[in-house]
Amino acid sequence: MFKNMILNYSFKKQKTKILVLIFIGAALTIQKSWSQVRDIAQNTIGDIIEQSFVNDDLKKTKVLGVDGSPFLQEWSNNGEIQSQYTSFKNLTLRYNGYNDELWLKEDDMTVIINSDMVKMFKIGNDSGEKVDSFINLPDKGYYRILFDGKRKVYIKEKIIIKAGQAPDGYNTRSTKDQYVLAREYYVKESNSDLLRISLKKKKILTFFGDRSQQIARDLKEKNLTIASEEGLKEAFIVYESYDK
Repeated sequence: MFKNMILNYSFKKQKTKILVLIFIGAALTIQKSWSQVRDIAQNTIGDIIEQSFVNDDLKKTKVLGVDGSPFLQEWSNNGEIQSQYTSFKNLTLRYNGYNDELWLKEDDMTVIINSDMVKMFKIGNDSGEKVDSFINLPDKGYYRILFDGKRKVYIKEKIIIKAGQAPDGYNTRSTKDQYVLAREYYVKESNSDLLRISLKKKKILTFFGDRSQQIARDLKEKNLTIASEEGLKEAFIVYESYDK
């Protein structure tokens, strides 16, 4: 009996050791997993930087002889980038509409983000009153999201250079080349390709088919014009309400 007690005690002690070892092993596994997650989160921001554009030349954002700016906005301190694996917030970002590039500033370093690693990004002003979301469409570039429902409405905002004019008999003063903003509007339905639309009232209303007259009345009641972004967004909100 005493022998059995010793055997039972030894078995319990051995079982306790095994449980302790299992617990320690699990704890180490969890710690290793969290460490890997932390490392991924820390390294991904470096992975999405376009290494060939990490230099001081990016501080020179203007082309000599061209008035204006190639950017859609000034530096935004509350920017956000969403990659395939994670997201990064409170970044200092700005969007170069001339080269279709997302720029990041960290301390004294300015870099270009590798677009292949970006799913979407958000840029707002310092007060946070307005935040614009951009989606990265494969082989097409960055588009601002105006409406994100069953149908998507995207805006391609491009900065182009408008050539200046040399002095002639009617104009004695020459004008410089200048950056100007051009916008294109697109609709995407399910798996279809992008469909470019015009903001001219007669043309855009034809997109809504049988609902066009009702949508026009709804916008008129709200003092909105479909030729504006606010009116276009409201038109799609109303249009999709008929699908419910």
